[in-house]
Amino acid sequence: MAVAAFTAEQFETWIRARDAYRQAKDAFGSHAAYTIIGRLKTGLLTARAKHVFLEPDGTKSGFELLIPRELWATFESDHQYLSQSTLWNTGEMEVHTYRGRPQSFKFYDVRFDPDGVSEMLPPRPVPPQPKPVVVTPTAPPIQQSANTNSETKVGRPKHDYWEDLWADIAAQLFVGDLKPNRQADLEKAMLEWADRNGKDMAVGSARERARRLWKLIEAKDKK
Repeated sequence: MAVAAFTAEQFETWIRARDAYRQAKDAFGSHAAYTIIGRLKTGLLTARAKHVFLEPDGTKSGFELLIPRELWATFESDHQYLSQSTLWNTGEMEVHTYRGRPQSFKFYDVRFDPDGVSEMLPPRPVPPQPKPVVVTPTAPPIQQSANTNSETKVGRPKHDYWEDLWADIAAQLFVGDLKPNRQADLEKAMLEWADRNGKDMAVGSARERARRLWKLIEAKDKK
């Protein structure tokens, strides 16, 4: 049975390299690039490019063909720091092979299959469902005398979990369980704490606080 040709409409539904990298970075921090390339090498994630040029042959192809798995191993060996590859910004990359004779592959607008990206990312914690509001009759308000202190002590807000998080992060830093090399490591630790404790934390909230803490750490290191 013949396999249906991959269409331009299908290619448009695939995830651009920079968008997949951003999602992976939110989940895996500094290990995002290695996680993506590792899955590409094993075939758990597949990729295509809108334009592919092969030199010195001068042949051209496009999204109809998958980028071969073995090229990702070569791509990894060509980059000492995978996270600094232009692939994650421009969607473009170049791979050189030397089997028999030197060849150079140039890929433009690299994209990843959405199912593979979805399977790579950890599931987001499901926020707790709000409890139904039950309306009950209330008694008439009690009048307070002029001498009554109108200020009412209020406990800690229901969703104020930041004190507990900061205490946990401080403990990890003190005992050496957390050794951040960059801001993303702190952000990941915060999101993991929220996941373990069933807290609904936005990535933006974690990133802002990780940025502040990392700024303090860098300032201490410079002294």
